Amino acid sequence: MDIFDRIKQFINESIQSLFVRQKEDLSLIIHKEVLSAVSDLKTFVSQQVQTNERDMANMQQTVFSLNQGVENLLRRLDAIQESIDLLQERQSDLPISESAVQSEPLNPVITICYAKMVDSMNPLGFKIENLKSAEDGCAFKIILTDDLEGTYEIVADREIQQEMLSAFNPLISDSSIYDFVPQNPTGVSVVLPGTVVKDNNVLRIVNKQKIEIS
Repeated sequence: MDIFDRIKQFINESIQSLFVRQKEDLSLIIHKEVLSAVSDLKTFVSQQVQTNERDMANMQQTVFSLNQGVENLLRRLDAIQESIDLLQERQSDLPISESAVQSEPLNPVITICYAKMVDSMNPLGFKIENLKSAEDGCAFKIILTDDLEGTYEIVADREIQQEMLSAFNPLISDSSIYDFVPQNPTGVSVVLPGTVVKDNNVLRIVNKQKIEIS
């Protein structure tokens, strides 16, 4: 065997030896990667199992709490129904006259009276002692509910209105609000009645009537 053959044989043996080592190294690397991936997968699966177990426990606790709430609500509804049944039994045991009194609201008492002028300045309003039962010569009509509160407005009598316009202050200004006064007024229209409330011996004006002067 000459020198070239020996060189070829050396090269072939070196290459085969190198290939075998590389194959072994590659197999070892692949084995390590597979082991690492399997370990990571096991860890992931274990974490997911723990998370699912916690979620399931929380869900069970939530369902239990909801069931407790429903049971409490049902008990309260049963108690309300028992109260209603008891009330109906007591209502049916009442005498007819007493039952009718309790079920029918009392009608308010309406009183109509009249006043000549706003005769109280503090508070502003109408003195109760000066009120009249008839319109005769009065400037204001007052409608009271249960003698406690009510409304008032200027009477519809044109002659009375003319007299009020002639004596503008205090008959008009103390009792009314308005937007415009013509040069020669001839009448008054009530846009919105005023309101009064009983305050000791005076029907105190809460809101002045709104009028339109023509």
